[in-house]
Amino acid sequence: MWESYKYPQDQVVYLWEDKTLHCWFRNRPDLTLNQCRDLVEVVCAKFDIASPIVKDGRGCKQATATRYCVQMPKYARCGIVVLHEMAHVIQYDIRGDSDHEEEFMGIYICLLELYFRCSRAELERYMKQYNVRHQRLTFQDIMKLLKESKLQAALPV
Repeated sequence: MWESYKYPQDQVVYLWEDKTLHCWFRNRPDLTLNQCRDLVEVVCAKFDIASPIVKDGRGCKQATATRYCVQMPKYARCGIVVLHEMAHVIQYDIRGDSDHEEEFMGIYICLLELYFRCSRAELERYMKQYNVRHQRLTFQDIMKLLKESKLQAALPV
């Protein structure tokens, strides 16, 4: 998998995804780069945030996201990975950085509920099995965090 992990929870998040989400959705077709872009646009519109540029990710070992750019290598073009990267984008919008810790996982679960109709209870059951920590965030909670971050950014320094 990945040679090193930047954050304490990285390894268990990737393991949980591999053993649950990628198994549940393995029969879904891969997305084209344009379909990845479309899903990014839909998520950004729903959360009222600016859309990052979506690039093809040539030369990248894995999909990555910053606030302004999502890299999607061909092997990673599936809805689960797009939503994972969008959880990072949303978290960047909220606090200026991103990780795989509790807040990120709360955002990711919300996205999985909204776009794949995943059961939160089922997701949480498997997360507990793999020791993945998360915040319980609803769509409204995330929108409140986004609004607060925009207000904070507007304050004079």
